[in-house]
Amino acid sequence: KQSGATFKHFCGGSVVNQRWILTAGHCFNGLKHSYKKVRAKVGATHWDTDAGAVYELAKVVVHENYQSFNYNNDIALIKLKQPVKFKSEGEHRLVNTMCMPSPGSQPPTRASVYGWGLLSTYGSISSQLMKVILDKYDTSDCNDVYHQFVGKFTPQMMCYAMAGKDACQGDSGGALSTNIDGKEIQFGIVSFGQGCSLENHPGIYTNVVLYMDWINKIITSDKQV
Repeated sequence: KQSGATFKHFCGGSVVNQRWILTAGHCFNGLKHSYKKVRAKVGATHWDTDAGAVYELAKVVVHENYQSFNYNNDIALIKLKQPVKFKSEGEHRLVNTMCMPSPGSQPPTRASVYGWGLLSTYGSISSQLMKVILDKYDTSDCNDVYHQFVGKFTPQMMCYAMAGKDACQGDSGGALSTNIDGKEIQFGIVSFGQGCSLENHPGIYTNVVLYMDWINKIITSDKQV
């Protein structure tokens, strides 16, 4: 996102196809047309290098039922002005799409989360793409943790945690995924939490499986090039 004459990282996302990126709704809630000052950097693992390509945004579609007070339906799609170039270097593809889950599939018991967010609560932001492996947290236990937030935890949300590991501020919109038969499949989107890696406070993720109809509807109904 533009800050003065420069751009600063504020949210993550995952490439669905050459024109669309999946992210969290709260990343763009309230921005309205300010998304024109946002750019998508694709294909880089180090933020402060010239690697990767930068794309302007054509439009942002935040879920029509997104609720800012409890982060329900925290999902959005970004359409790029130009298609992502899946440039190959030998047999190595520099940019890959994230595979979407099959309807009705169950969230994995263990998954990976990627992002450039803070390295700790109130810490510094990472200059390179980080990865943590997390375990699925029992839904009823997660609901108990967040009971103080009226209506905070909903069936559209999932909880993941691991001692000393977590997503943090700046990781919002990033993918929670797992590798199945050689394919990286995205099951969740980084949504919210209390602090970072606090004991008995798992991170909350949007359950992508429940939004596949919405994702397909937005992408297939937009035929404009």
